Amino acid sequence: MAFAYNKHEKFLNALFSALNKIGVTDLACRLVNRMMDKIGMNKLATGILPLFGRWYSVWAMVPDDKIDEALDYVFNEVYADDGVDRSNLRAGIDDYNTRIRPYLDEIIADINANCDYYVIARYGFCSLFLTPSWRNSGDGLIDLKYASQGAEAALYGEKLTVEQTAGVSPEYISPDGGVNASTCKYPEQTWFIRNLTHAKSSQSLDKMVFDLLYHNGQATVDTFDEYPRFLYYNETADQIIPDLGLTY
Repeated sequence: MAFAYNKHEKFLNALFSALNKIGVTDLACRLVNRMMDKIGMNKLATGILPLFGRWYSVWAMVPDDKIDEALDYVFNEVYADDGVDRSNLRAGIDDYNTRIRPYLDEIIADINANCDYYVIARYGFCSLFLTPSWRNSGDGLIDLKYASQGAEAALYGEKLTVEQTAGVSPEYISPDGGVNASTCKYPEQTWFIRNLTHAKSSQSLDKMVFDLLYHNGQATVDTFDEYPRFLYYNETADQIIPDLGLTY
């Protein structure tokens, strides 16, 4: 993601693809993590967490099975003895975890039942080499399985296995072989755009969003010929087009 859409993109993509194929990227990840360890808790507490840790939306994105671990790490380790009162921040997080998190599926189902509901997920990138999960497919920031509410995705640079696609209708498998859309919460209302990063804006994407929003009724992946389930972002033309499994 950090190198997408700049003049060195092709060179860097080729470099990291080569490193990935020979297994060196895992080593790079471990080296970066060692560097982060040397930076120490103080830098984490004074740099990264003040920037992101106060965003309730970031805490809301922490997976259910990781939230207790994340809370313990941040408040009982990183901020253990700094003497700063963060009770309001913790109270806000706990409020979401009590009132919203346990009922999120019900809330989304209610929204879907009463509104025209759409999910647009971007993918085609890995994350930076900072965590062991850097190879999860996504938009460079958010993993595809979360952005799409449940799609099964192959690791970056790989395809789904025969076992993962067994019994799945071909219409739910992406042309590049990396996504199974059938496992989404609402697969007929979920679109996948390959090669579009988290922060990239596009007039073509804006048009797609408005076409969906102003459609009379609940549109699906079969409503618009130009917006099938799987799409590809052609950065050169700034166009979102049907994905044929190619790289343009």
